[in-house]
Amino acid sequence: MLLSVLLLAACSGRGGISKADMESSKRVVVVSLLGDVFHGIQIGTTVFGNNSYDVAVPEWNIDGVVEKTIIAQLGRTSARSVTVLQHDPGLRARMEKTWTAIGGYDYKDLLALARQQGADTLILVRPSRYDNAPAHKPGYGFFERNFMGLSRRCFYSLFITSAFSTASGKEMG
Repeated sequence: MLLSVLLLAACSGRGGISKADMESSKRVVVVSLLGDVFHGIQIGTTVFGNNSYDVAVPEWNIDGVVEKTIIAQLGRTSARSVTVLQHDPGLRARMEKTWTAIGGYDYKDLLALARQQGADTLILVRPSRYDNAPAHKPGYGFFERNFMGLSRRCFYSLFITSAFSTASGKEMG
């Protein structure tokens, strides 16, 4: 079920990579930095009814599933080599530390790793904030809002999938 949530959410967004950029991508590396933390959020009628929790779910292997799914889709053509970006376990935490409200994330370490693997394109899946749902934590989880006995519940995923040129460092889509 969680995989279907992630895949459906991947269909929405601001725009895809152009056909020319896609066709010129011959050596692609893929990395998911969604992590293994499931967020639970409860919003009550008053602040006293609010609660949140985080649960480690490494057995779900979300990053591995996301990476394998993207590799399977992009690797359907023999004209393109698609592999997982090789990195250390601390990459996600280091990337989170680069985030600023004005500049967003600094992708230079990711791009350097991709270039070291000989890639011309980096596909990155990362948690995202969403201003229209400020109570939702970046990544994935369960959200519940209760108001005067009425309840709304949903599983959610907040992430962005981006493609970068490793040569220029520019986001292609």
